Amino acid sequence: MTARLNFQANDSDVFLTSSMKTGTTWLKAIIPTIMNPIGRMDDDKDDPLLKRHPNELMPSLEVQLFKENPNPDLSYILERLKNLEVNQYGADPWLGFEYKFYFRRGSVGDWKNNMSNEMKEKLDHITAMKFEGSVLGFGN
Repeated sequence: MTARLNFQANDSDVFLTSSMKTGTTWLKAIIPTIMNPIGRMDDDKDDPLLKRHPNELMPSLEVQLFKENPNPDLSYILERLKNLEVNQYGADPWLGFEYKFYFRRGSVGDWKNNMSNEMKEKLDHITAMKFEGSVLGFGN
């Protein structure tokens, strides 16, 4: 809360925001390349993202818990989460999406099992348009 009250935005600030489970850590890792596609700046040589895996820089709670105790009791955490108001309705209050849409089924599969050819062609077209004029390629 203190950070929020004392935050001063600069014109050069970039805000990275996304819904949960959408790859924010990886996006954070590639933003310097997106902003400077020709090459890295000399002053970036100490950038930790060049030397370490993004997940090392953004550790997860679970990993820290299991390092300290390979068999932690998580029941108190789950009980507390279950009782939070945000978890009582089963849907995102702002977007109206059910929470189940944020999580994968946990089974192996591919887009062919979930998308029609029309959906694939539309996605391919949008992706090709977005890549047009960039150094990024889009192939089969």
